[in-house]
Amino acid sequence: MSNELVYLVKNAERKTKVKVYLQTKKYDEFPFAIYDQIIVADYDEVRPFLDSLKFEQMHIETLSRKSALGLQDVFDMDARIEPGALIRNGATVEKDAIVLMGAVINAGAHIGSWTMVDMNAVIGSGAQIGKRCHIGAGAVIAGMMEPAGTKSVVIEDDVFVGANAVILEEITVGHHSIIGAGAVVTKNVEPYSVMAGVPAVKIKENGQDTMIEQDLRGQ
Repeated sequence: MSNELVYLVKNAERKTKVKVYLQTKKYDEFPFAIYDQIIVADYDEVRPFLDSLKFEQMHIETLSRKSALGLQDVFDMDARIEPGALIRNGATVEKDAIVLMGAVINAGAHIGSWTMVDMNAVIGSGAQIGKRCHIGAGAVIAGMMEPAGTKSVVIEDDVFVGANAVILEEITVGHHSIIGAGAVVTKNVEPYSVMAGVPAVKIKENGQDTMIEQDLRGQ
């Protein structure tokens, strides 16, 4: 998958997306700009139009610069996506997953159903996260585009990753495991393990089958 993602980024059309605010007529009663038209488009496409006409006032807000893979339109996702979550094109989010404010999900990543990605968590490119997981606030799941040839991180079903934990490249975290807050996982984790520390070590077995709050899931 690493080579596929690199190829996708390399060959994607670069776009500079802008939001243009236009005041097309005078409003003498106001001492400030009154923007009555808004255009959202690629700058190269809209520039000829802007150059050909004269406006009373114009303000351009740059949303991205030479972006290879933009953000997905989340409207059709059958999941709960909170304001401020960033989900890049090429990522997949399954039904009834939850992505909270400030979370970032990179291209090629997969989020299983009933999994919660908490605030400001970063899901790197190609990471594969199973069902009924919790990825804690500020956690980092490493991507796979660099170093070259890196394999995907795999987090199996029913895993709880604590706040600010880090899962390094090519790691597999076995099902029903718990990764403690702030832990740095450098080796594969066996199922039902409780891991803590830097680097993370197994401190005990996890005796629970379910760690998520069902009432937070679903529509």
